[in-house]
Amino acid sequence: MNQQSHSNNTYVKTTELAEMLSFHHETIRQWASDPGKRPDGFPPAVKIGNEWRFNLDEVKNFISQNSK
Repeated sequence: MNQQSHSNNTYVKTTELAEMLSFHHETIRQWASDPGKRPDGFPPAVKIGNEWRFNLDEVKNFISQNSK
């Protein structure tokens, strides 16, 4: 996995997150670029260079809070 650290946070690419969550990468890209398509409470994406990325800790927190 090609995770990138930025300001002590780990960010994952949309393709990596899609693999982790078993979603199509295009779905994750849409969540990144269009907040209205993101599930309620799902963490926002940030653009690093020309790629959308998600904070891995925020995604893990979302998953743990919504899997109960």
